[in-house]
Amino acid sequence: MPSLDALTRGEKAKLTRLAMDLVAWASTSGREFPWRSDQASVYEKVVVEVLLQRTTATAVAKFYEEFFATYPGWSDLAAAEIEELEQFLKPLGLWRRRAVALTGLARFAHEQGGVFPSTASAHAPIPAVGQ
Repeated sequence: MPSLDALTRGEKAKLTRLAMDLVAWASTSGREFPWRSDQASVYEKVVVEVLLQRTTATAVAKFYEEFFATYPGWSDLAAAEIEELEQFLKPLGLWRRRAVALTGLARFAHEQGGVFPSTASAHAPIPAVGQ
């Protein structure tokens, strides 16, 4: 896949039209989930991306409210006991992997004040993020 800089003006215009078409379609036909609302925090959106790995959005939506009531911020998730988090995550499957990934990610985010690097190459060492 070429970088955006390598695309021609016409290719960029096609991508822009596609993006606009997708946004228009989503506004009328897309499903609504709590993490897509304007009120969802960056914390919620990042954690949901980990929860959505190999899990349906419908399953995560059922789980969403209780999860974020229990772990409302990076520091809460970073301080979670791994066994407790595993039990909490069991309904979604892959609970061991997710618990390790989420606590590692939360510790990183908590230590960084919730600020993530701005370059893709700097994301590689972040737990649960990678490429």
